[in-house]
Amino acid sequence: MLIEKKLFTRVNLINLLIAVLPLSLIIGNSAVNINVVLICLAGIMTYKFELFRINEKIYQYLIFSFFLYLILITLITNIPLIVNYVHKTHPYLEGSRDYYIDNIIKSFYFLRFLILFLVVNKLVQYNHFNLKFFYASCSFFVLAVSVDIVIQVIFGKNLFGYPILHSRPTSFFLNEFIAGGYIQKFSLFFIFFCVSLVQKDYKDRILYLLFFLFFIPLLLTVNRMPLLLYLFSFLLILILRKKFKFIFVFSLIIFFIFFGIFKYYS
Repeated sequence: MLIEKKLFTRVNLINLLIAVLPLSLIIGNSAVNINVVLICLAGIMTYKFELFRINEKIYQYLIFSFFLYLILITLITNIPLIVNYVHKTHPYLEGSRDYYIDNIIKSFYFLRFLILFLVVNKLVQYNHFNLKFFYASCSFFVLAVSVDIVIQVIFGKNLFGYPILHSRPTSFFLNEFIAGGYIQKFSLFFIFFCVSLVQKDYKDRILYLLFFLFFIPLLLTVNRMPLLLYLFSFLLILILRKKFKFIFVFSLIIFFIFFGIFKYYS
C-alpha cells in the first residue's frame, strides 16, 4: 500500500525558509530579518511550548542565561538615562531619549535569534532538518555570486548590469563590499556537498579543485580577512584529513600569497 507523503507541511516550510537564508543575505538586512521572523513563527506554530525545552539542561540554562544577561545589561545601561533625563545633569543627552528607548526595544527584538536557535535545535532533535536541501541552496547561491564576480571583473558589469564600484567587484551586493565574506562563509557548504557526492578515490582531487574554484573570485573581491579565513579553513581541513604532506606546501603557498597581497596593498 502506497503512503502519500504531504509536501506542504510546517516542517517543510521551515526547511524552505532556512534554505533561502543565503538568498536573503544577498537581498539585504530587511529580507534577512523577515526571513528569521517567519522561521520563528513557523517554529512556534509547529513545536509550540515544546520548542523551549532542550534535552541537555546545562545547555538550556546557558543559552537562556546568555540572552537574559544581554537584556539585563541593556536595561541597566539605558533605563537610568531615560528616567533621569534632566537637561541640567545630562545636557549631552538632549534629543537622545528615543535612542535609548530604541536600544531597549532592540534588546528584546534580539530574542528572535534565541527562537531561531531553538527551532533549528528541534529540527535536528526530531530529524526534521533537511540538510541536503540547505547544502544545495547554499551551493547554488555561492556559486552564482562567484561566477558573477568573475563576469563583473572581466566585462565591467555583472549579470544584472551593475558596474564595478571603485575598482572592486560587488556582485549582487551593489554598494556593499561583502561579496568576499559571503563566498568565504558559504563556499565550504558547496565543497562539503560536492565531496560527499563523489567516490572516495576522487574526494581529494575534487577538494583541491573546488578550493581553487572559490579562491579565484575570493581573491578578486580584494577582501583580505575573508581570504585569510578561507585559506586557514582549508588548512584546517587538510589537518583533519591528515594530509600532512600537503600542509607544508600549502602553508608556503599561503605565505607567498599574502606576502604578495600585502606588498601590493602597501
